[in-house]
Amino acid sequence: MNRAICEAIRKKAVIQFKYGDGEVRIVEPQCHGISTTGKEVFRGFQTSGHSNSRQSRAEKLFEVSKISGLKETGKTFSRAGPHFNPHDQAMASVHCFLREDKTISQRRGSIKSIREKKKHPHAKLLPYGEIKKQYPNEWVLVEFSKLDSGLHPKKGQVLAHAPNKEDIYKALLQTRGKNVSVEYFGPLPKDLAVMVCLVATR
Repeated sequence: MNRAICEAIRKKAVIQFKYGDGEVRIVEPQCHGISTTGKEVFRGFQTSGHSNSRQSRAEKLFEVSKISGLKETGKTFSRAGPHFNPHDQAMASVHCFLREDKTISQRRGSIKSIREKKKHPHAKLLPYGEIKKQYPNEWVLVEFSKLDSGLHPKKGQVLAHAPNKEDIYKALLQTRGKNVSVEYFGPLPKDLAVMVCLVATR
């Protein structure tokens, strides 16, 4: 983890650095982590500077190993880029990300993450039938405590929900040591094959 990048993200500080070709970039950092190819990266909104794509103002993914001379400019920014996603699909794991205010989060319809659920440790356990009613046609990640005689979860706490399974799989990375199930409460395509795999994590 690059602490300078995470600190800049925390403070909403604009940063400056030389990248790859040696040209200077001015960037508003948004999210930092490990890419799906195993490289340390961060996503940021470039506001000025050189760009091979000829788009000096755009959201871009930067490899940390290609960065040199990183420093804060002394300026700050107030909001995330237009396509900001704390569960960046280019990242297998996330070290830190920009914290949004409620207005921005609601406008983008971001999913309810596990980080948000940690603020409510005493959230009510719901029967799976009730969860299904609340989240029709959505993928849902549920933490459960007990199984019935048929080894099916009876009640659980919703950790995350989203219309696509990719966001749920990313949330699943944060559940090590928990008893969880991934559910889809909608009609399944006729040509869909389902395989269940149990993996010991403790």
